[in-house]
Amino acid sequence: MPMAEREAARVPRIVVVRPVAVAHTWLQRAVGLMGRRRLTEHDALFFPQCRAIHTCFMRVPMDAVFVSRAMSVVRVFSELRPFRFSPPVWQAWGVLELAAGMSRTLGIQVGDQLRLENEFSRLLEY
Repeated sequence: MPMAEREAARVPRIVVVRPVAVAHTWLQRAVGLMGRRRLTEHDALFFPQCRAIHTCFMRVPMDAVFVSRAMSVVRVFSELRPFRFSPPVWQAWGVLELAAGMSRTLGIQVGDQLRLENEFSRLLEY
C-alpha cells in the first residue's frame, strides 16, 4: 500500500498524557521547563492559548505538541534543540511540552486527540 493511502487510512487515537502541569500564571508561562538539567517522561507542561514557543535558556531538547481548542493534535515538533523558535502554528490553541522523544514514544501524530491528566488522575481543566 502506498504511503499516502496508509496515512489516509490511519484512524486518530485518543492519547492520554499524565502527569501534566498547566502553566496558568505569567510566571509559570515565563519559566516553563527552563533550567532543568534533564527532562523525564514525567515532565509535561501544557500552555493554553499559545501558538508558538521558544527553547531559549533550555539546557536540553524537548518535544512540542500543538493542539486545537478541542485538543486535537495539529502539529508536532520533535526534539527541538535549545535556543530555537517554533514557527507560529495558527490553527493551534495550546501547546504541550514534553521530554525529547516522548511524542514518538507515545505515538502522538497529527489528528490524534489528547487527554491531559494530572498526577491525581483527574482530567485537567484549562
